[in-house]
Amino acid sequence: TDGNTTASISGTLLDLSSVAGFIGQSQIIVSADDGEFSVSDTFRVLVTDTSATGPDFDVPITVTDGANTIVLTVGVDPNGTNGYDPGLDLYAPPPPPTGAFDARLIGPPPANEHYITDIRDNSYTQKTFRMQYVAATGQGPIVLHWDPTAFAPFGTFVIVDDITGGLYGPLDMTSVDSLEVTDPLILAGLRILITPQPLTLDDLFADFIPQDFVLMQNYPNPFNPTTEIVYGLPQTSAVEITIYNSLGAKVRTLLVGHQSAGFHRVRWNATNDSGNSVSSGIYFYRVKAGKFSAMKKMILLR
Repeated sequence: TDGNTTASISGTLLDLSSVAGFIGQSQIIVSADDGEFSVSDTFRVLVTDTSATGPDFDVPITVTDGANTIVLTVGVDPNGTNGYDPGLDLYAPPPPPTGAFDARLIGPPPANEHYITDIRDNSYTQKTFRMQYVAATGQGPIVLHWDPTAFAPFGTFVIVDDITGGLYGPLDMTSVDSLEVTDPLILAGLRILITPQPLTLDDLFADFIPQDFVLMQNYPNPFNPTTEIVYGLPQTSAVEITIYNSLGAKVRTLLVGHQSAGFHRVRWNATNDSGNSVSSGIYFYRVKAGKFSAMKKMILLR
């Protein structure tokens, strides 16, 4: 090792421990030799401080009833709090008269202040943003739009109902870019749950290019409803990622296109090419990149 992280073997387990106070990357080389054959491999370990704070970001969400539009923004910042933060937050105007379009964010209790922009702290804890909306008379339904590529690397983002939080969803905001509000459970409002993550694969593999094609086991597995597939390309390649059911029928094409060398990830939200949810069961994902092709099994448990 490089001295910052120590490695030892206990039976069939490889134990790793880092030097007190060390934050960063360590390179580990593992070798085996039986006197006739020898093999070695290298991997990296990223040590982070889980009590630290993450990156700051914001998520603009366009709310429209077809004729009127308001952009609401949620996010996190080192200077954000659960109350009003000058320079970060923006109060909402007073509620309009009955029959008019409106959309606003409701801050946390006990103040329950109304916002157009609500920015919280960037600690690694879940934040709950409440959103309320109403279409103008004769308009609707309410539709929400957002850009998942702008915030997907920074954590988990899901939509649930604003009744108990367990009646609708969770809808993974990183897997879709819009929501038409027709479900009675979210007709008047919803909650957005954001959990900043301390580590992304981009951080871990930012400067690491594998020597060979790599396909990792999806995580989590089993899963419900979203899982992540990680793969590595030693060179720029034409990539195709496809999901199949246990009968071998194609369920979903996740990706078709060219990608650069390095590690990449893609998420599957347990829907088919038509956007419909699929049932529990065994599924397979195949990654083709140039002449390379590999397939692994995963389990969806609803």
